[in-house]
Amino acid sequence: MKVPPSLSRCAGACGQYFGVRCSAPLWISGEGSSDFTRSSFLKTSRKTNPKLRRAQHSKFGVRRSAALWIRPPDRRAKVPPAPAAPLPPDPKRREPPHSKFDAMKLHALLLILAATTAQAVDYTYDALGRLRAESFSNNAHILHSYDAAGNRTERRVIPANATPNADLLTTLTLTPDPAAQGLPVTATITVQNLGPDPAPNVQVTSALPAAFLPESATATQGSAALSGQNLTASLGTIPSGETATITVQGIADGTANFITEATATSPADSTPGNNTGSDDTTPNASADLVLLRLQSGPQPVLTIGTVLLSFTARNEGPATATNAEATVTLPPQLAFAGVSGGTGSSAAGQVVTITLGNLAPGTETSVFVFATPTTTGDFTTTFSLDATEADPDATNHSADLVTSVIAPTLTVTNANDSGAGSLRQAILDSNAAPDADTIGFAIPGGVVPTIAPATPLPDITAPVMIDGWSQPEFGVEINGAGQGANSNVLVIRSDDVTVRSLTINRSPRDGIFISAIDSASIIENVQIFSCSVGVDPSGTLDLGNTGDGIELVFADRVTIGGPEFWQGCVISGNGADGIFAQSGSGHVIQGNRIGCNFGGTAAIENGSEGITFNAFNSLIGGTGFGEGNQISGNREEGVQLGGSNNKVFGNLIGTDATGTASLPNGTSALADRQAGIVAGGSNCQIGGPDPGQRNIISGNRVENVRMQNRCLVIGNYIGLDITGTQAVGGLDPNAVGVRFNFSSATSPCVLGSPLPGHGNVISGNPSHGVFLKATGVSGSHIVGNFIGTSPDGKTAIPNGSNGILSNSRETAGNTIGGSLPGAGNLIAGNTGNGIRLFRSGSSAARHHTVQGNRIGVNVDGAPLGNGNHGIQLDSAQDNVIGGTTPGAANLIAHNTADGVSILTTNVSAPAFNNRISGNSIHNNGGLGIDLNDDGITANDAMDADPGPNNLQNFPVVTLAEATGGSLIGAFNSTPNTTFHVEFFSNAAADPSGNGEGETFLGHIDLTTDANGDADFALMSPIAMTAGHFVSVTATDPDGNTSEFGPALTIAPGFTFVDTDGDGMSDDYELDNFGTITGGDPLLDDDFDGMSNLFEFTALTSSKDPNSRFSAEPSKNASGFTVSFKSEVGRLYRLFISDNLTAFTGVGQEIAGTGGFLIFTDTTPPNDRRFYQIQVRLAQ
Repeated sequence: MKVPPSLSRCAGACGQYFGVRCSAPLWISGEGSSDFTRSSFLKTSRKTNPKLRRAQHSKFGVRRSAALWIRPPDRRAKVPPAPAAPLPPDPKRREPPHSKFDAMKLHALLLILAATTAQAVDYTYDALGRLRAESFSNNAHILHSYDAAGNRTERRVIPANATPNADLLTTLTLTPDPAAQGLPVTATITVQNLGPDPAPNVQVTSALPAAFLPESATATQGSAALSGQNLTASLGTIPSGETATITVQGIADGTANFITEATATSPADSTPGNNTGSDDTTPNASADLVLLRLQSGPQPVLTIGTVLLSFTARNEGPATATNAEATVTLPPQLAFAGVSGGTGSSAAGQVVTITLGNLAPGTETSVFVFATPTTTGDFTTTFSLDATEADPDATNHSADLVTSVIAPTLTVTNANDSGAGSLRQAILDSNAAPDADTIGFAIPGGVVPTIAPATPLPDITAPVMIDGWSQPEFGVEINGAGQGANSNVLVIRSDDVTVRSLTINRSPRDGIFISAIDSASIIENVQIFSCSVGVDPSGTLDLGNTGDGIELVFADRVTIGGPEFWQGCVISGNGADGIFAQSGSGHVIQGNRIGCNFGGTAAIENGSEGITFNAFNSLIGGTGFGEGNQISGNREEGVQLGGSNNKVFGNLIGTDATGTASLPNGTSALADRQAGIVAGGSNCQIGGPDPGQRNIISGNRVENVRMQNRCLVIGNYIGLDITGTQAVGGLDPNAVGVRFNFSSATSPCVLGSPLPGHGNVISGNPSHGVFLKATGVSGSHIVGNFIGTSPDGKTAIPNGSNGILSNSRETAGNTIGGSLPGAGNLIAGNTGNGIRLFRSGSSAARHHTVQGNRIGVNVDGAPLGNGNHGIQLDSAQDNVIGGTTPGAANLIAHNTADGVSILTTNVSAPAFNNRISGNSIHNNGGLGIDLNDDGITANDAMDADPGPNNLQNFPVVTLAEATGGSLIGAFNSTPNTTFHVEFFSNAAADPSGNGEGETFLGHIDLTTDANGDADFALMSPIAMTAGHFVSVTATDPDGNTSEFGPALTIAPGFTFVDTDGDGMSDDYELDNFGTITGGDPLLDDDFDGMSNLFEFTALTSSKDPNSRFSAEPSKNASGFTVSFKSEVGRLYRLFISDNLTAFTGVGQEIAGTGGFLIFTDTTPPNDRRFYQIQVRLAQ
């Protein structure tokens, strides 16, 4: 090959030629990329090409106007050659023959002087190894190449900086159209390159409308991402004629028309008119119909009875469900017999259509379908819901329900007292049979039949199901009035007995008695469903049994009622308890009305408790729908809880069936018999953190909850309605939320818990939120509750008097709050005091620990003050309010009167030994701490005056500086006594002139001398803010805390400025050397033997040789003494250490006199001790 004169051979192993001068052509062989820089000199690097297995060029430099020659890989690369191509017309510039190189694409970068960045040059080979003409750009000089049709092109030149010519067409389609509110909608964005050139760096953007809630975005090439409502996609290069697609999945929100647009861009597209695609849709309204609470009752049903199929249709929205209807498809074995509910119905064969009308969002309706079985077996009924609107969830509006049908073994056919077909005979036959029986009823007459035994019915001694539901009127009444004195209507003494739909009333004793003969033979698995005990069959008339409605003695695992519509009982009107469980375990009491009528709207009182419960490991109520009992309207307590390890969940106690109005327990005039629930027993739990475990205990006569003997009460609404938004009133204006009646350190009662959701909301009670009675209450814990507020803790629902009231005097003490996270109570918005500890008669509130509470603020810390004092200690003794350990301090703010008021209204029991420590007390209407409830109590000499907390004197701060945190002051109180002194800062001064205590700064122990005097000086461990105010309290060894002392403004203090960084302040240098940079710290300008820096540290003068610091320790009979030369206007204090790491101050600061001062250390160690002397300027 003839080499052009302008070419030189590469020094590399490839041996190729390249140009190094202006206008010289450049040949490139091999594959990969070539980068061109501005350098006018050739720069080469070598890298291994795995195909050529030799070095090749990867970097080249070209001069201005240099041409680019491109040729296929060298034959030496052992690539099979392609057929020879004709040489170019110019014989002086020969083109190397090409060879076949499949699917090869090469990239080079050529610097164009007119541009600021390199321009891309793309070139490719076709299947025959020929260069494709349309693949070049940016001043690429091509000897020859081939277009897409295979035609050869000579000396093709693409002008410099020319933009490739591509045309993007963007379309957007929304599907489905119309969309449906709340249902998925898809936006499909298609970007097509109409050519003729590739479209590089394609970007797609879309600001999605608010009605399109995007969830995901994907692309067929490149990437797509969502940020809120914004879509961005980088698709890279789209070749000519090719398409890229972006798919955005989302939800249609609302029913208004919305338009969605997307725009694609590329540097190669010069015709943007078709770059934006759009589409719109008007979503149809949607309503999410949900099928709830499918029940088939009873289970199993007898062939002579009626199946009652129940369901609830609920609309979860967002739109109203118009023309809603339910379709019930019965199996052939169940014959349709009627519908209750809906606005109309029709039946076509086994398909029943029920019109439900229009259901607004959040509303529901219940329907009952009656059917009669034709044979035995298990049969499936299908339910579905539909409406005009689309349903966004296809999984929750249809379901199947199985009904079990069995045949009775014995049938009662008349209401006779005895004989064939009577209930008495059926019981006798069942007792005699070896297998379990089922007793059905088919008594003619068209009304609920009444059986009136002349003598007691036989005890049930064998497994049996007595099914009053099988009677066409769904029940049978047994009137026990004539059966003889002191007898029960129904006595169950066998395992595996079920009683359904019997009305049992007017018994001389109990309605139903369940017990083995003795404790040696416990019976179990007894079920009482859908019975009316003590009332008429309608559950509205009082026809009470003389004794208990249902009594359990030697029995385990007795179930009374249940969550399904056909299971709950009405147990009301009885002379004693509604249910009396003397013993046993594993009992479940659910879904009953106890003490009220069938509708839960009016009282039919049981003469004693609704439930007296001395069993163990049992459940009253539950967490699911329908599992809770309504226990209201009873003459005495709703629930008297004893036994051990019992749970009380999800009940209404003291309200009507809606949970919004009072239907009180405790209408009796008997004292201590007027509570909603008595929380006794051992390790019992009332309520829980789950909303389903919450009891609504409100509206009862004297107290909603009475605490006694080791019970845990958590997560309940006490005083509020079921919504938690309003109070439920009661009969007695003095009714309290919770009263502690008995508790001890070994059997403590716990009200609330530090864990999230475990606290009770105790609000809206007519009188106090919580009351701890005088005697017998100790070791109790009141923790984590909201008292006087809404459940969210943000607004007030006040208790009518104090949040917490106590006159408990037990020495073991009670705890209100605590230092653990979450242990503190929120006590705000109450009409009276947040907390009041007082003396009543001979009982004074003693030994309470009040810690970690928020009193007078809401859950966010905003003002929500109590109507009187935050805390009032009235003739109370030996109580602790707050503390200095982490979490012990209370926040007491924004209360109408004092933060803490300590007074004596009972002269026989003065208030004393009440320690107030570490709290944040601020922005109260009165004083932060008020002794004697009469404003500021002035100090007196040596604190001789008597009164609440001994009218303890307060310290007075005389200096407070933000810089350095200096606190200096004086104190006078009882002589020769060590006091605990606490320091506080406040953003604003109290109007009284004496402070409050917003921020706790720290404390010291301070000992007075024989005159009762003590001075103090310390550095605050917490930074103080200039312009704020500081105040101090003092507490004597017995725990009597003073009021806050006068509020002193915190001064800015000394600011250390050292411009030249030599360790001496500018002020010192200016005073001693004339300029702020005038002194040398290492020199001794006044020749007194002390360097300038040492004199600055000792606050002596560097220009007066007589002003120098010197100290000398010595030992004498009194201990070690340290004497030193002092300066007037300086304050000195001695610090000691045994190890040079921790120094402790000794005594107080002493003012310099100009002469020698002496510090005495009376307790030196035997071996060694180190001393520091602190010096500062006196202010």
